[in-house]
Amino acid sequence: MSGISHLRAHLLQALCQMMCGQSRHRSTDPMFRQDFAKNAMTRNRFEILLRMLHFSNNEETEKSDRLHKIDKLVKTLNMNFQAHFIPNESLCVDESLIPFRGRIIFRQYLKQKRHKYGIKIFKLCTTPGYTFRLEIYAGKSSESKNNTPTNIVLNLCSNLLNKGHTMYTDNWYSSVDLADKLLDSETHLVGMLRKNRKRLPKEVTETKLKPGEYISRETQRGITVMKLRDKREVLLLSTKYSNILKESTSKRGIVTKNPKIILPYNQVKSAVDLSDQMSAYSTPLRKTVKWYRKHACEYSTTQYINCKCLSSI
Repeated sequence: MSGISHLRAHLLQALCQMMCGQSRHRSTDPMFRQDFAKNAMTRNRFEILLRMLHFSNNEETEKSDRLHKIDKLVKTLNMNFQAHFIPNESLCVDESLIPFRGRIIFRQYLKQKRHKYGIKIFKLCTTPGYTFRLEIYAGKSSESKNNTPTNIVLNLCSNLLNKGHTMYTDNWYSSVDLADKLLDSETHLVGMLRKNRKRLPKEVTETKLKPGEYISRETQRGITVMKLRDKREVLLLSTKYSNILKESTSKRGIVTKNPKIILPYNQVKSAVDLSDQMSAYSTPLRKTVKWYRKHACEYSTTQYINCKCLSSI
């Protein structure tokens, strides 16, 4: 078998692990037996190829670049993701944590995550959960990129500006400054807000609300800042929707009036969260030694989810 054929067989094995589970894809049980995986290559050969897997030439790369081990792979993936799919109007910026406990300078600790240690990646997604572009967070002291929330969003959607898209973000990214910059590029912004952001109207942030009440203010450019209270107070920002109320019916048949901002935001975010959930179910490998091999295996899951999204269109 040639080198290219070996690599293709290796990818086939990884895909088989995603769909069948790591312990089942070589099972002798008639219910789970997969002869094509066993015939492609032996388990020992698969593990040897995994240990030898590299994505860059160490002699040709810039060692000061923290991501030089996997940068070429990420660029190739982004190029392919964008070549085979035209996103709809709604875009969403999301972040994921690839579990990793090894020693690396840009490893992150996020106490709210199930896997608290890992490497953070930023993703630009669109419904129904398709990942259009991804970037790896290389740490605060990385010289190659400016990692402020505003610049992360602008970098991810750089080739989709001036096309009338709507960006949905959570409260770590959303700000009035980001809304201004996106409006300059004919792009809308809808998202949650933190009350300590700059340029927010005090009459909105400081007003105490009762359950069911809301208050909003709108600038001359059409940037709406709204605060509402259901179980707790929530701050929202939108350049697309104003403070118009819209009726919605719950599963129990209860009719309520909510600001028009809420429904599309929840729909887009839920589609992206579903993509992350599906990715967690089909992770190809539980353990790898090197962080860049771990990333490559996790990216194969992203490709698998993207293929499922394309097949459902």
